Amino acid sequence: MRKALLATSALALAGAVATAPASAADMLSVGVHGYMEQWVGFTDRSDSADSSVEGGVSQWSDSEIFFRGKLEADNGLTFSVKVELEGNTTGDTIDESQLTIGGSFGQIVLGTEDHPAALMHYGNQDVGVGYCGDAGWTGVTGCSRNTALGLGTNGWIVGGDEQKIAYYTPRMNGIQVGAAYIPDHTAEDSNRLPGGNDNDGVSFAINMQQDVGEASVALSAGHYQVSMGGGEDQTFSNFGLRVGFGAFGFNVAYAEHEDGDGDDTDSGDYELASAGVKYSDGPMAVSLTHMMGDADNGEEASATMLSLAYKLAPGVSSKTSLIAGEQGTAEGTAFVTGVTVGF
Repeated sequence: MRKALLATSALALAGAVATAPASAADMLSVGVHGYMEQWVGFTDRSDSADSSVEGGVSQWSDSEIFFRGKLEADNGLTFSVKVELEGNTTGDTIDESQLTIGGSFGQIVLGTEDHPAALMHYGNQDVGVGYCGDAGWTGVTGCSRNTALGLGTNGWIVGGDEQKIAYYTPRMNGIQVGAAYIPDHTAEDSNRLPGGNDNDGVSFAINMQQDVGEASVALSAGHYQVSMGGGEDQTFSNFGLRVGFGAFGFNVAYAEHEDGDGDDTDSGDYELASAGVKYSDGPMAVSLTHMMGDADNGEEASATMLSLAYKLAPGVSSKTSLIAGEQGTAEGTAFVTGVTVGF
């Protein structure tokens, strides 16, 4: 059935490309965008299992350059490309690389990109460094992981930017659906010939945006699942709810992960929950978020973050976070402040 679906998708794509105009004057051009974040922080950390762990002052950098382009053909189809170049690499020079074909039918996305369960999730609304970075300053694992307990219900790192074939419907009556097939979840940023698809997987999600009286409501549910061999599957499921009342926004989210190694008593099998509130008024925004996680082996983690953001100029904001967190035998507090620049 998968082969039939893939063949049908390939024919549809070939037909769409064939009908697009070939005029050189209308060829897609690519522009440069991106962001830079620079942080300075102070931490007070300790680990009862490792006396050498202590806090101090640190400076962090995070930046990416985006090469993006979009072309709208005379037949109404749109063709978009995106390549993200890491400015601070830790083994992954190109973060994401993809082609998107859009039209009245929705969007088809080919390449390396996050899975639908992550992209369509309504999770934390932290306005500071971001929950992955925020919690990490205190010794807590900020992002959920494939093999161990980490916070954050989005699941950005679970699955990562595997090469995939994805489809997203148009938003109809406030509802959108996304689905992706992953031929080989071990092949991120690496082209591989077909080999039986023993390491394949899927991800799907649905979300809804509606106005209810004076409130805005957003709901999401997603699932990610890949084969680990031996009849075991790694899974990640998440649920999110956001409610807005004027300048205030409230959110709750839940996620659960099974690492598919056949051991139900390790830190790779865990549950996560988060709740938060955000207030924004003009150039200023404030958020308060609490996240917690509980693994099947008894390991627990939690982080509370109070963050402030202020827009200094178009595309430029100052951000500050106060964080307290603990995980296992480690605990800490941190003060982090910095500037983000988008271009």
